[in-house]
Amino acid sequence: MSDEVLTLENISYGSTEAAPLINRISLRLCRGEVLWIVGPPGSGKTTLLEILIKEKKPSSGKGYFLKQPLFRKISLSRQRLRRQISVICQQDSLFPHRTVIENVILPMKIAGVDSQASRLRASEAIRQVGLVGKIQAQVATLTPNESRIVTLAQALAKLPPLILADLNSCEFDQKVIVQHLLRASTYGSAVIFFSRQRPQEVPLLRSNMEVSLA
Repeated sequence: MSDEVLTLENISYGSTEAAPLINRISLRLCRGEVLWIVGPPGSGKTTLLEILIKEKKPSSGKGYFLKQPLFRKISLSRQRLRRQISVICQQDSLFPHRTVIENVILPMKIAGVDSQASRLRASEAIRQVGLVGKIQAQVATLTPNESRIVTLAQALAKLPPLILADLNSCEFDQKVIVQHLLRASTYGSAVIFFSRQRPQEVPLLRSNMEVSLA
């Protein structure tokens, strides 16, 4: 099985060819690798994230997730893509009237993970992120920061091929999110962080890369 998770080839997006918001981005990300997409506000980070989750279509270029085309007429649907990845951003995809553990279990249930195994993995992930005291609480009763940490727990329990983390929308929890997702990469998930800048304490290593949109 190939280690390649995501490939982008000359992705551009914008209203005019003369001044596109995103201009010919190419990258290749494999399992266990970490990529930082950095740049100031307005540089195109959110737009690139929206392209990756198929909320926007690029003006030109090709993309592949696990060798499946993303932007052709016949390609991987947005719904199927979202079932296979995890996204940590401002708009958390949680069910407010379900409990924390129910929300963490749900993505694994959809993926066909055994119910006993999914409950064990969910409980461990909730423990790791420090929400044991809220495990049976309804998400509607949580603070916005706690809700984002539930989304982090979903990613840790599911360990999908690809995790996208928009740190611009969750600055309060940046250190917690970065710490746990760097650990998730050691278990095989490819991780992309979207941030104004890479934290100084996170060095660039062979599997830890950076692309600037400035």
